[in-house]
Amino acid sequence: GHDFGEVGAASLAAVLPLLASIRTLTLGVKQLREVRSRELPPAAPEAPPTEAEASERRTEALQFASKVTLAALGAYVLYTALDWQGIHTAMITCFFVAQESVGATIHKFTLRIAGAVVGGALGIASLVFVLPHLDSAGGLALLVGAVTLFATWFATGSQRIAYFGWQIAIAYFIAVLHGFSRSTKLVVARDRVLGIILGNILISIVFVHLWPVRVGTRVANAVARALDALAALLSIEDPGPESEA
Repeated sequence: GHDFGEVGAASLAAVLPLLASIRTLTLGVKQLREVRSRELPPAAPEAPPTEAEASERRTEALQFASKVTLAALGAYVLYTALDWQGIHTAMITCFFVAQESVGATIHKFTLRIAGAVVGGALGIASLVFVLPHLDSAGGLALLVGAVTLFATWFATGSQRIAYFGWQIAIAYFIAVLHGFSRSTKLVVARDRVLGIILGNILISIVFVHLWPVRVGTRVANAVARALDALAALLSIEDPGPESEA
């Protein structure tokens, strides 16, 4: 009997707070429905940013533009000085992979280089092993369609990997298709991949060492604001037994 009483008390201590939370949540949902049924007043206009916030945004925009410009200019100077126009994708890479934070930039240029390597490898394999045995446009269309289907499977997937699929397709098309005829040059895919690697190196050096932006603090602040909004959404402001519960 004594053990049973202790077990019952422990169960009540765990269940009663849970029931109270469920009741509070139910009351909050009921209140939201009642508010929705009434005509809501127009939302207040968003407060304009303060002078300090506007100045901070302008500074961040100028820093971001300076970093991208510096990386792209470095890529342009390198491939122009080397007289190697095939790696001009280094400058294009600097524009395409530049993101607000260091982590997002690294993620995007990782997808870009991985997609370029896979697409370039498929293109070279097609030029060496498949295209010499094709003698019609229909065969070429089937080959390109098969690789496009493979790239589309990634491109239509999650946002985290979609850019990988786009890069596979673009790298493959550049390697295999030139104008209205198929290509026979292997250096195109090689130069494209080398240019992307060079662009990734330049953009990572600039973004890591010059005004680096870390997203961890911003994520923590956003989560805190979301929790505050959720708490305000479920709060019961009217006095009475519901508020006490």
